[in-house]
Amino acid sequence: MWRCLFKTIVGLVGIAAVGIPTGTGAVCVGDCNTDNTVTVDEILEMVNIALGNAQLSTCMPGDTNGDGNITVDEILAAVSNALNGCGGTGGCQSNSDCSASYPYCGPDGNCWTQPCADVCSGGTSCCGGDYPYCGPDGNCWNVPCADVCSSGTKCCGGDYPYCGPDGNCWTQPCADVCGGGTSCCGGDYPHCGPDGNCWNVPCSTLCGDTCCGPTEQCQANETCS
Repeated sequence: MWRCLFKTIVGLVGIAAVGIPTGTGAVCVGDCNTDNTVTVDEILEMVNIALGNAQLSTCMPGDTNGDGNITVDEILAAVSNALNGCGGTGGCQSNSDCSASYPYCGPDGNCWTQPCADVCSGGTSCCGGDYPYCGPDGNCWNVPCADVCSSGTKCCGGDYPYCGPDGNCWTQPCADVCGGGTSCCGGDYPHCGPDGNCWNVPCSTLCGDTCCGPTEQCQANETCS
């Protein structure tokens, strides 16, 4: 049986001897060297393990159910992954299809190391558990995330969608953090004033309900000139 299967697999992979990428943190059946591709050599390595001509340690991702063997189903899953990608018919349907090392079946049909509800657009992270939200950087965050701050330690979203130059998240577009640290100015009010608030003009001196610019003075009638 194995000899016939070997010939069949050689024919199948000869049709499309290409690598199919899969995300970091997910296991793709047949990706023996975990370089995010499934190749002819890797499928043949699985066959050799099944025939007893190679050790399982040379292709641990081939043993998806963790039973210490390479089975016909696992080889066929690897062939399907080479032909269709890891989200194809060879992908997992439930956690029971995954191994002890990658126990969670994700919505993309791949097995992941953590509970997985949402695969990020880059395909390299699957988010769930304490970090359920995909960010624009392709990483998982614990809050809804629209903008990753330059420091890379915060991702802003929800009621605070804008990253400021201080690396914090703010309710409005933010270009300049005022001295008190409680206001970040941008948009229609880009200028910090001496009162720690944001103004629509350059502001150096408070003058009643207005703020005078660097070249202006506050007059008795509380106007700037």
